[in-house]
Amino acid sequence: MIFGYEPVKIVAALNAAVALFVSFGLPLSVDQTKATETIFTGLAAAVIWWTTKPRIVSGLSGIMVSVLTGFAAFGLPVTGNQISLMVTAAMLVFGLLLRQNVSPAQAKRRAA
Repeated sequence: MIFGYEPVKIVAALNAAVALFVSFGLPLSVDQTKATETIFTGLAAAVIWWTTKPRIVSGLSGIMVSVLTGFAAFGLPVTGNQISLMVTAAMLVFGLLLRQNVSPAQAKRRAA
């Protein structure tokens, strides 16, 4: 767990916040915004995979969200703001639905 809380909820909320900040707070071009959103979504999926069990569920879900983000960013004629709003909505739904199916991976404690 991250700070005693659920890692899926925290990482999904952070990625949603980053998506909104990248879109509305940084002076990036449309392509830079799309690339940033895709990279951060992939990183969020990797962190969720690493911090939850069973890893197959979070891994497949993370791959799906990352691929869909990349497809939406580079395969659809959308603006940077639209892709950021899509990523925000997708990560919030992803976080809520995935949390029902995974558990936080317990940290291994050192033998004292």
